[in-house]
Amino acid sequence: MNPSVSVIVPVYNGEKTIERCIQSILKQTYKNISIIVVDDGSTDQTEKILKKFVDNDKVTILHEKNSGASHARNVAIQKVKTDLISFVDSDDYVEVDFVKNMVEGLRVSNADMCITGINYIYGDKVKQSKYKKGIINKNNKNFWNTVLKANGPMGFIWNKLWKTSIIRNNRIKFDENVIISEDLLFCVEYLFSIDSINIISNYDYNYYVKPNMSFQVSELYLKTLQKIKLIFASKDKDLNDDVDVQISMGYINLIRKSYLEQKEINKITEFRMQAKKYGKKLIYSNYVSYKQKIAYVLTLYFPSCVKIIDRFKN
Repeated sequence: MNPSVSVIVPVYNGEKTIERCIQSILKQTYKNISIIVVDDGSTDQTEKILKKFVDNDKVTILHEKNSGASHARNVAIQKVKTDLISFVDSDDYVEVDFVKNMVEGLRVSNADMCITGINYIYGDKVKQSKYKKGIINKNNKNFWNTVLKANGPMGFIWNKLWKTSIIRNNRIKFDENVIISEDLLFCVEYLFSIDSINIISNYDYNYYVKPNMSFQVSELYLKTLQKIKLIFASKDKDLNDDVDVQISMGYINLIRKSYLEQKEINKITEFRMQAKKYGKKLIYSNYVSYKQKIAYVLTLYFPSCVKIIDRFKN
């Protein structure tokens, strides 16, 4: 078994990192791959850098008007002719066995998705993801919580290997109207269409951590979670508990940001109401740590202590 793999790379103004990203994919020990790079209307030197790869038969370069990463990925998916798909962000890079290890992970498990670990790069420091390894079937009650919880694989698209047939047969695509956590939305729709995932023990994706989410981004993330809640409700109402926990934690984060950044102070009452609305599920969840629960209670009822809570939470 030697399935073909497409690695999709959307890029916008990535002149500083795009060459490193592409070179890391070209160095893969797994050779049955192709790379689709979609330039999303870059205005810097990205296009000039991409010209270095035009004669490489493994690399296809597409140019689009600036329409966002979701549109770029959708365009690339339409061009895919391979059995499997992976995604890499243009400012990240992958280890040489990134594709090989995930293809093997699919083969040995017969799962519908393979997930690799992540090296989170914070300047000069590196932290590794702490996923629970192994095969998880969708009929396992922990399936959704494993994906959605804060220290789980989340909805990142770039540490996963996807089956092209499942994406196409279920008409799954990125919502181009969602600009924050669009990958989580895509991931949820895919997961509803499969039976199992395999989380392997390797750490083959190198992710450069961006600064903390801005206030506006945090609010947009909550809107995406509300969309996911509607999807869950249409499929299985019992699954909504896992989403409610994330929504509650999202509102707690907004309260924290309001105090720390002194922004949207007039909305704190509303944020507290929403955090309480969903918070019961958080308090009784077996998958939320005691530290997170204590931080939730203190932030909600003693917000003046938010700076101390912020240190405690971390």
